[in-house]
Amino acid sequence: MLDPLDLAGPAVTANGLPAAEDLEARAAAAESGLGAALARLQALLATPDTAAIPALRRELLALLRYGVAGTVPGAPLADAGAERAALLLQAR
Repeated sequence: MLDPLDLAGPAVTANGLPAAEDLEARAAAAESGLGAALARLQALLATPDTAAIPALRRELLALLRYGVAGTVPGAPLADAGAERAALLLQAR
């Protein structure tokens, strides 16, 4: 007869909970990824006049993956300058 732990991955303890080492590694990776995404967005904010619209959208979405509120990019606008300004405002 199969036991549920027979199907569990290697990072699961005998009681079926994730191993502390695995949680620590995942938390560290998330912290590093969030910091990197924030740094990339800040680099774009440092050059607002030349920040590429696709890059702004990409970095806002990267922060959304970490649960940062208000980072869903707004709808694209016909005027590139207005769209860049709206995304920069949202990123700040």
